[in-house]
Amino acid sequence: MTSKGIGDASVAAYYQFVKESQRWPDIVGSIRVRIPTGESPFGIKLIQPDPANNNLSVPEALPTGTGMYSITTGVSALRTYDPVILFANLAYTYNIGRKFDDISPVQGQVIPAKVIMGNPIQLTAGMALALNDRAAISFSVATSQSGATHTKDMAGVKARVVGSSANATTFNVGSTYVLPSGWTVNGQAVIGLSPDAPNYVLGLRASRAF
Repeated sequence: MTSKGIGDASVAAYYQFVKESQRWPDIVGSIRVRIPTGESPFGIKLIQPDPANNNLSVPEALPTGTGMYSITTGVSALRTYDPVILFANLAYTYNIGRKFDDISPVQGQVIPAKVIMGNPIQLTAGMALALNDRAAISFSVATSQSGATHTKDMAGVKARVVGSSANATTFNVGSTYVLPSGWTVNGQAVIGLSPDAPNYVLGLRASRAF
C-alpha cells in the first residue's frame, strides 16, 4: 500500500549559548514546535484486501503525521579536534494531549477519545570526520526512550495503551559532499539496534545555499 500527502509542519529556533574555546565546546540550545498538518493515524480503519483471507488486514490509508501538537527542547555540544568533530545532543519532546472524534480502527465503529502520547527523551552521540574540504563522513548512536500512550474516554476514564512504550536505538552512518555548483548532497544509512527501531532506513537529500 502507498500513500501521499502533506506531513506535519514544524518551526525551530536555535541559540548558541557558548562558543567553542580552548576550555569549552560549542553549546547550542534549540526549541521546535510541531503542528499536526499531516494525516492523523487515529481513526484509520482496517480493511481486508482479500475477502477470502480473514487473517490479513491493512489500513485503508497511511498516516502522514502524528496527529499531535508537540514541543521539543534540546541542547547540543560540539568539540573540534581537527579533522575530527565530536558531538552530542539531548532532547525532550512534550506531546500535547488532543481529542479525536474517532480513534477506532474497526469499520463501522466510532470511539471518540482524548489521546495522550508518551513523551520521548532522545540522546545522540557521535563523531564526524572531514575527508577533505568538500567531503565528510559521520558515525553516531541515537536512542529514544518514550513513555506509554494513554487514552481518556468521554467519561474521563484513562487507560494505558498496551505495548505503546518504546526504546528505539539506532546506529547512523552519514556522508556529506559539497558540489562545485554550490549544492550539498547528504546521504544517511540508519541501522536498528533494538526491537522498537526500524531494521534499516536509507535517506538522500540535497540542499542549495544562496
